[in-house]
Amino acid sequence: MKRLLIITLIIMSGLVQAETVTNEPTPAKGVWNFSVQKIWRQDSARDEPLAGIRNIRLDKQGNIYLLSSRRRRLHAFDFLGKHLFSFGKKGEGPGEFKHAINMFLAGDNIIVQGYNQIHYFNRKGEYLRRIGTGQPYMISAFLDSHRAVVTSFKPEDLNRDDREVHIMNFKTGEAVLLTRLPRQRTVRFSSREIAMIMRIPQAAAEFELALAGNHLYFAWSDRYLIKKTDFSGKELLSFSLSGRERVKLSDSTKMSFLKTRILPRMDFSEKALSRMAAQIPDHVPCFHQIFVDKQGLIYVLAVDFADPGKRKVDVFSQAGRLLYQGEIELGNGDIFVSEPRFHEDRMVVFSEDRAGERYLTAYRISFPSVENSLPVEQTNDTPNP
Repeated sequence: MKRLLIITLIIMSGLVQAETVTNEPTPAKGVWNFSVQKIWRQDSARDEPLAGIRNIRLDKQGNIYLLSSRRRRLHAFDFLGKHLFSFGKKGEGPGEFKHAINMFLAGDNIIVQGYNQIHYFNRKGEYLRRIGTGQPYMISAFLDSHRAVVTSFKPEDLNRDDREVHIMNFKTGEAVLLTRLPRQRTVRFSSREIAMIMRIPQAAAEFELALAGNHLYFAWSDRYLIKKTDFSGKELLSFSLSGRERVKLSDSTKMSFLKTRILPRMDFSEKALSRMAAQIPDHVPCFHQIFVDKQGLIYVLAVDFADPGKRKVDVFSQAGRLLYQGEIELGNGDIFVSEPRFHEDRMVVFSEDRAGERYLTAYRISFPSVENSLPVEQTNDTPNP
């Protein structure tokens, strides 16, 4: 009888479904003031100007790593803004990149993704090895030095109705299906001036993902539904925010977005820009970034298209309950050029000032604490601290 009970409990535990949380639009604890204060900024790595920076990573010590895809250069700074080292150049030899698409930190490695190659360096920027991936992938995150969350990105995939996201082990070749995504929206444009197929960041829905401990938080950003899974793909939690609609873009906003954010230093005729703008989606995604702090609080950020110096923020508890809403504003007319990255009470971003000058900028920022947020799991009338 005892053995039968144990077996029954094991079977029933395997049938327990992930919790689903639907949040009302009003946060339980009100508005959170992030109190953003600029600490320092840098425009160069010693004598080398910082240019074309789109990718920023922070390690557990708060050190900052930057990738310039155009220059095939990586730069490292400490949390006070002191330059540590730089490495990389265009080429096909050891430590060189034909393409430098993305950069990650995993284990003791700095990992640079090429078109169909992955380059490994130690945390001092010293070259270790290079492996081939066999085909191009869009890599969202590395779980460790060998496993990554990937989406196939072959030309024929542009015509498929959906795409598969896997956890790929590049050492063994094993792949675990994580989720399926709808076909990605691209801009296809050709004229006498230009011919291109390009993804439109921020304006088109994307696969957004955050890694926290042994868990993944991800979503397709055209709807406000975020899932939490383990590394086997088992769903543990899903949460949504009702009433959050996608924002409609006007034609003038699309044109301004193309000129200032996508093609700021390229000279096209108004007619060419108008034809490209017409292919940008009419509605922007519900959000653009997810991250989880060391307490387990979940932050969902959305671009404010009316003010590129702001990010709208929803803060959720570990159980997926909406706690706070607020805004992160750079101030002084500065705007976001890269996604912000966070470590403890710091935010680091590549920003642009009113004069068009770009800087690596660090800010002090105030986050909610779990202690302040815990009572909301039992009651919704706790005042905002």
